[in-house]
Amino acid sequence: MSPFVRLGIAALVVAAAVSSLSAQGVRLVTIRLDLANGAHPALTLSDGGMATITLKDGATFGFRTRVRDADAGSVSVTIVDGGAADSPTLAELDLTVGATAVQSGTSPSFGVAVERIVLR
Repeated sequence: MSPFVRLGIAALVVAAAVSSLSAQGVRLVTIRLDLANGAHPALTLSDGGMATITLKDGATFGFRTRVRDADAGSVSVTIVDGGAADSPTLAELDLTVGATAVQSGTSPSFGVAVERIVLR
């Protein structure tokens, strides 16, 4: 088999894989935080992704989501100290879409609620 044929086959395989992944879509999770100062920011991030917030005192916290069961609306939210992927885990919460906010038990404490899961 010539190198051009191999390259053409490899390109078709890659194109098929990319097409398959894009057809699956991306799940986006929106969480609402209840902060001590009364603010209620909403963060929308991809399933498995992380978003960060920085408080007035300069402390940064990361929030990572993982959809455990989309049909049941079950989502795990991990809170980390700092914004890096390898930051120490402070808390892990198992939440359900539409349920009331759960207190994180961290210092400072965050109320965390999952508002929705959307497939894009």
